Amino acid sequence: MLVIVFANSMHYDSAGGKCYLPYIINTLLTFVIVAFMIFLLVRGINRMRRPAPAAAPSTRACPYCATDIPIKASRCPNCTSDLRAAPSR
Repeated sequence: MLVIVFANSMHYDSAGGKCYLPYIINTLLTFVIVAFMIFLLVRGINRMRRPAPAAAPSTRACPYCATDIPIKASRCPNCTSDLRAAPSR
């Protein structure tokens, strides 16, 4: 990379130790690039997944007492209303 070319000319002493600024910049730049590539990979995998199809409802609401009952029920177990003669709303 271009940053490594200037490694010998851009360093500074900090409390007696050497810290090469281009190496730090190179490490941070490499981290950002790798993190961005992993982000793109995960996003692509998530786009390929398809959502699960919605299941058919197994219950309906009683028109008289508004409780959930099975679709095939002919009487409501809570209010004992006859559902075959239910009013259409």
